[in-house]
Amino acid sequence: MSLAARKRRQQRRLCERVLRSFLNDVQGRFKKLAPTYFREHPDARRPCATCAFNPTTNATRGWQLTAMGLANVCEGKVREFRCHTGDPKPGEQYAPTPYECAGIAVVRQDPTLYEAFTLACIKEVGR
Repeated sequence: MSLAARKRRQQRRLCERVLRSFLNDVQGRFKKLAPTYFREHPDARRPCATCAFNPTTNATRGWQLTAMGLANVCEGKVREFRCHTGDPKPGEQYAPTPYECAGIAVVRQDPTLYEAFTLACIKEVGR
């Protein structure tokens, strides 16, 4: 393996560690905030089985793109984070759902959410 290829591989691993750390952080925030949120909002939609806030989805194909989309919302770069229930199979046309992810509604209650991605970067780069 060439030096350049090794460097790219190391950079990819670092990026994936940062994204995993970030996902773990926001999933922890969700787990902490969800009981109170759903008690106060009994009619609120519940997260779907493939929700980004469900730790079992962390190893599914495309998790990196989901994590980056979530990071963009947390940092205020993008406002919407749509539910991806029923995402298309490979080769099918993507049509976003008409409703926001139920999990993001919960973690938006955390006033320090905007720090989550930065904290993940600091944690992983400083390792």
